[in-house]
Amino acid sequence: MERCKICKNWFTKKPADNYRDTKGICLNCRSKRLITVWEETVLRICHHDFFGYSIPDAACELETSIAEIKEALATVKGIAKRLRISLFPILTSLENDCCSLYINNYMTYREIAKSLSDRGDCGKISANAASKAVLRARDKGLYVPSKKYRNPKGHKMIHFDERWMSNFVKMKF
Repeated sequence: MERCKICKNWFTKKPADNYRDTKGICLNCRSKRLITVWEETVLRICHHDFFGYSIPDAACELETSIAEIKEALATVKGIAKRLRISLFPILTSLENDCCSLYINNYMTYREIAKSLSDRGDCGKISANAASKAVLRARDKGLYVPSKKYRNPKGHKMIHFDERWMSNFVKMKF
């Protein structure tokens, strides 16, 4: 017996469920939508993986109020949190681009500003604007490693001075 994450009712897994991942959701809840079409539309327009509009721009695009957009996003956030799905934080397109270049390509803020300015879709930005965009994403809850922990292998860089170490070993014996 297992408890459904959505409706909190107890259910038994069928033998066919062993071959697919049900994620702890009963058959009744699997057959119905968890979010409405409206909430899905709002999420797609605001999320940085799709269109990446800001909340006011999304309200203009969907011809509705900012409060309705915020309410729909709050509903989706609650469902995602309950199911442990990682959809949030929602970043702006500039924050997404800057964080992607900072984390995945190991660029400095000056290199990010030059790259985005050369690309032309963000306009001309400064290194200060790139650093503020990364800090805003960090404040929203995105994990952005600090500079000393960023390297291509993803490990903290540890090194030693071989001359000092060899002298230390000689003195020890």
